[in-house]
Amino acid sequence: MISCKQATELVSHSLDRPLAPGQRLRLQLHLLICRQCRRYRKQLNFLKRAASRLDSHIEEGAPSLAPEAKQRIKKKLEK
Repeated sequence: MISCKQATELVSHSLDRPLAPGQRLRLQLHLLICRQCRRYRKQLNFLKRAASRLDSHIEEGAPSLAPEAKQRIKKKLEK
């Protein structure tokens, strides 16, 4: 049986890439018995959806910065 720490790492990785069959099975078995890790997975999925919606909303309606402003920010970040 995997620990909660291992389970949360697998849940996080599963958002970015498919898990190997063995990893997926161990995670599913852990989630069957661990309510807190199921809740963690649900919260991460919610955050991923919310961030995706926010990103698309920003791209559609928000005005972009002027090229000069982007350059000033870039120079400040490089310092």
